[in-house]
Amino acid sequence: MATVTDLATIAAATAAGYQLITYSTPGGASPSLTSTPSVQVAVLEKRVTGASGTTGAILRGVGENASLTTAKANALSALNPQRRHRYAGSPGAASGATVVNFSDGLNTAPAVDTT
Repeated sequence: MATVTDLATIAAATAAGYQLITYSTPGGASPSLTSTPSVQVAVLEKRVTGASGTTGAILRGVGENASLTTAKANALSALNPQRRHRYAGSPGAASGATVVNFSDGLNTAPAVDTT
């Protein structure tokens, strides 16, 4: 059984199966916003399967900033609370959950670690 912990880096997130998508929005895309600088956007996402007979979901964290490095860090910061919440932690705190298999052995479900 593994304890659920935050992903510390983009490399750790991609190693865990999350896809990194980056793009930038053009500056001055609208005539009224001609002085608007471009914004770098980073998205980390992963499709997760649901219980038997369900479609599952996508875990996604999105970050924006003028700097791509900061946008990636913001995406990771947005993703970690979602992971803690999904795997039985609290969105604002580190998780003390341990992931175990369902009795059907097909999926994983959280079990709270009370030690």
